[in-house]
Amino acid sequence: MKKWLLVCSIFLLLVGCGEHANPSAPKSPSNETQAAPNDSSPPETSLSSNETQAASDNSPPGTSQSSNENETRTDPSDSSPSEKSSSIPEEEEMEPVYIDESQYEGDELIFVQLINHSVRFINEENEEGYMSLLASNSVVTAMPKRKISKVELVSIGEPNGSHIAVSVNYWRNEEEQSRMYVFTKENNEWKILDID
Repeated sequence: MKKWLLVCSIFLLLVGCGEHANPSAPKSPSNETQAAPNDSSPPETSLSSNETQAASDNSPPGTSQSSNENETRTDPSDSSPSEKSSSIPEEEEMEPVYIDESQYEGDELIFVQLINHSVRFINEENEEGYMSLLASNSVVTAMPKRKISKVELVSIGEPNGSHIAVSVNYWRNEEEQSRMYVFTKENNEWKILDID
């Protein structure tokens, strides 16, 4: 009888040990289930990373383009105002053109010299010198203010008593004007009587 109890108790111990030894066996499917999503997750992650990389690949050209545009827009500002002002050529003042005195002699030369002197005094704003060319009975009372860029002799008229008329052309600011000088002799010296 004791032997039978001993055999039964050994059998029960073996059965109990078997149950404790295999508890993980029924749980293995759940482990496989958990392993499956873990195995499938990397492709999704890699896909999303690829998409992110593709998006990031698309973004730099736009960024670089905008930066290039900004660089292009800011290029003109590199030049300082002094450089801009220095690039503008300064306006050179034209030298007045007078009648060529070498082409005349005698009284004609004196007329040409008086005309040239009057134009030079006007351009130099020398009113005293200008008034010294006039006869004492001249009708001219003041010196013109507008400068003359060119004077050209047109014709010398025939003597009319003690007067001789000389026709000239003036250029003021590229505007051509006709003038008539009337000369008279005073103390045996030619003077300007009138400028019409």
